Parts: sequence; structure tokens; C-alpha cells
Amino acid sequence: MDSAKITSINTAMDMAFTAAGNRIPTSAYQETPWPGSATSGIGNAIMGRFTTLGGGVPILSATGDILGAIGCSTGTSMQDEAAAKAGRDAVLDVIKKEKEAEEKRLHEERQAVLTLWKEKEEEVGSLREELEGMDRGSKRMRLDGGRSGSASVASSLTGRRASTQVGPAPDTPPEEGELLPSFVGEVSVGRY
Repeated sequence: MDSAKITSINTAMDMAFTAAGNRIPTSAYQETPWPGSATSGIGNAIMGRFTTLGGGVPILSATGDILGAIGCSTGTSMQDEAAAKAGRDAVLDVIKKEKEAEEKRLHEERQAVLTLWKEKEEEVGSLREELEGMDRGSKRMRLDGGRSGSASVASSLTGRRASTQVGPAPDTPPEEGELLPSFVGEVSVGRY
């Protein structure tokens, strides 16, 4: 800050230290630290870092966990605390926005996975129907006893090319490229 006192740097850090360590604003200690009071002598016990000057404000999560603290110094105690509270509110606002953005991202990813899952379920159902049709054709060919010498199986799925196999081949695996790849491994959640 322009025109700030150089001695205010350490004072502000000590304010933040005190506010974070005790989870209350330093202004709560603004009573005169007379001998026997709650704050007397504590500064010496923690290397002089405890301060009773107003201007230190803790940053607490919604559940009461300490996230950090802000200390402001150079103005009056009331000015310093007002600046620290504004800083705390800005930090909590950023945290809130990040949390909302993360929840939105997770929701969108879940929707994308569900949509992909439904598409793949439909594809699996179509493949199952195709395979059952091929299996029925194979049984007809076996009942024929192979007398005809050839069989033809055509795919009836929309968007797929019809494949023709000659001879007693319906029980062999399809050639590479005849079936679309499985969706296993294509679904990913998160960007971690």
C-alpha cells in the first residue's frame, strides 16, 4: 500500500498469526494487557508474535475449519480490521465461486457419462440383436447339413455395411473392422 509504514509489515503478519492461531479477530484482545489479564505475558510466550492490536481476522470455512487469516496494519485498528474483513470476504467469495464451478463441472461430466452410457447401451443392444440373428442363421445352416455349400448373413443395422460370408464361417470371429470397438476405456471422469 502506498505510504504504508515499513513497521506495519511485521505487525500485519503478527495480526494474521494471532487471528489464525486463536480463531478470533485480534480486536477481541483489545483490552489493556494488565498483569493477570487473559493476554498478559502471552506475547513473550510465543516469541512476541501475539498481538492485541485490531486488524487481524481469521478466515474460517463453513464448517469452522481455519483456512488462514488476514492482517492489515497502518491505519487505525478499526480501519485495519475493516480492510482485513473485506479481504476475508473476498477470499471466501472466491472459494464459494470455485466450489460452485466445480459442482457444475461435475454435474456436466456426470450428464456426459450418462449420455454416453445410454448410447453405448443402445449399441450393445443392437450388437446383441445382430449376433443373435447371426446365431439363428448359423443354426439354420447346421440344420441344412452344409449341403448348400454356402451361407450368407447380412447385417440389418442402420449405418452398418452389410457383410457377406461364404462357406461355413458364421462361427468364426468377425474380421477386424467389421464390428465397432467397445466403449470400454473411452469413458473418463474428471481432469485429474
